[in-house]
Amino acid sequence: MSLDEQTRLSLSRHVELWMNIALSTRVADRNVTERAVRDAYRIVGLPQPTRYVWLDSPMAGAIAAAHISTAVSNVNERVARRPQEFMMKKLWQKAEVMNQTLHWEQIQLQLSRGSLTALRNNVVLPIARQIANQQVDRAEQARLSLFAGSRTKGANISPEVWNNAVAAVKEELTKEELKNMDNCVTWARISKQLTACSFGNMDGAFFAFLDYANIAGMSLNDMQGIVEIAQSAGWWWPFVDLCILTERPKSLSINRQVLLHKENGPAVEFRDGWSVFAMNGNIVSREIADSAVQVVLD
Repeated sequence: MSLDEQTRLSLSRHVELWMNIALSTRVADRNVTERAVRDAYRIVGLPQPTRYVWLDSPMAGAIAAAHISTAVSNVNERVARRPQEFMMKKLWQKAEVMNQTLHWEQIQLQLSRGSLTALRNNVVLPIARQIANQQVDRAEQARLSLFAGSRTKGANISPEVWNNAVAAVKEELTKEELKNMDNCVTWARISKQLTACSFGNMDGAFFAFLDYANIAGMSLNDMQGIVEIAQSAGWWWPFVDLCILTERPKSLSINRQVLLHKENGPAVEFRDGWSVFAMNGNIVSREIADSAVQVVLD
């Protein structure tokens, strides 16, 4: 049994919609995003957050989340992951009752082989690896506020990104939370935040299938809050009564194979200056990217 022409067409349009969301460089509508965050908390029975910290890159978001992880409880599991798992289970239960299991298996298979999965593997994961493996030389380490766990040369993070992220989140904390906040974090703790967040507009590989089923009438409404966040903002970290949200990239360049690629600048650049240099999907230094441009020009 294969998908009929109407389903293939609607699915293609849906993938295009989510690819446009994933590649968007528009500034977030913060009112819309924060309303969606409140919906996401409400849906799972948590008090809606009253504090929002907006930052300009996932690097800054991970730094801020790492600092407050000892002071405020992260609730990403409950706000984002469990609704996905619950709605996926609900989808398959409904599909079985409607004798449509094979139909939805084929839709899921087609999505898993498409551009949204390629984008997750070739864009989201390299950005995450760049955060996890961030390298900082000793000169930069001395300039960063209470920085620990440095590695070798090749830093692509400025002191401003670090200090602004910490300062922004501190402004929203209570005196008690500030006492419990860890002011000296390592890259290991920062890396850990990559498993405690959602990827916002780059989450299409996870959301597109359930969103398509919801639009098709499967009533998977518990996804609505986190889907709306993905449609309007970047990576985000939900905590008790506080949510860290980030803007989408300032620029994002991929090639036809959906690989990060740019020869005359960063393949991904965020609004605070943090960036990722890549050519044909390979993470490179700024110097290599610049030298590639020189070769082309010469």
